[in-house]
Amino acid sequence: MTGCSERYEIDSEFTVIVQEIDNERLTVVEENTLTAYEIPLPHDEPYQVGQFVRITVYSDTDQDIWDPKHMRFKIDSIEQPK
Repeated sequence: MTGCSERYEIDSEFTVIVQEIDNERLTVVEENTLTAYEIPLPHDEPYQVGQFVRITVYSDTDQDIWDPKHMRFKIDSIEQPK
């Protein structure tokens, strides 16, 4: 997020399971609701299908939309919740 001229603020944070990986995005799903999200694939860390991750979503808009053009994502690997 360094170098962004817009102001990004934390919009949400949630724990999900990696469901699918392709060259451009991760498809992740919330375990309890089965809601799926597509997240742009960061190139700094390898991920595996079935891996639990915590996603922090930063947004530069107050609108209630899922638009990666207005979002940045921080993805942290975590151990499977008990």
